[in-house]
Amino acid sequence: MTKGLSFNQILLLQAISQNRTEDMSTLLESQLDTATGQYFLEQGYIMLVQGKKDDSPLKKMRLTKKGKEYLESIQIPNVIEGDLELLGYLTTIYLSSGEDRKIGNKKKIASYISIMRRELELTLHEFYYLCEYFLAEYEFTKVLEYIFFNSNKNRYGKFQDNLQDSPLYQFYEEHKEDIENYWKQKIKQ
Repeated sequence: MTKGLSFNQILLLQAISQNRTEDMSTLLESQLDTATGQYFLEQGYIMLVQGKKDDSPLKKMRLTKKGKEYLESIQIPNVIEGDLELLGYLTTIYLSSGEDRKIGNKKKIASYISIMRRELELTLHEFYYLCEYFLAEYEFTKVLEYIFFNSNKNRYGKFQDNLQDSPLYQFYEEHKEDIENYWKQKIKQ
């Protein structure tokens, strides 16, 4: 899944990413057209750094935080844009509810969100409110990643094969009726 950009545009973003450590201006000059460069700027994927006086603008191109996050997001299989937005919301909720809380591996969390949401056949809204309800009730975890799956406890297992070991999944199974009532309060049809 390319999440909105063409294959060539993704390769160009990767080249711009590498531009930080090695001069990719020759490749960019032959492959990057003005319209694509302008699009990257408008989307906030790239920026120009100060550089040296005699450096060309292509040599000064760098990825922004948004550009780096975009490249990272396409490395996660079967994740839709909504799953990534959900990850952002959960991160905000989680960090705001305790001081010494950590996120864990964002790529894994996005993948866990996607897998669990599909396995439970939930909409993005239902899954969001399931997580919100869970985080309000289940306060004794320090790492967001572990509400889905603790790979330290399942060293050789995959999340999809061990879904029943997930605290969030167990919570859903044990409190299904309460969760459905919570959805009725929160999700307006």
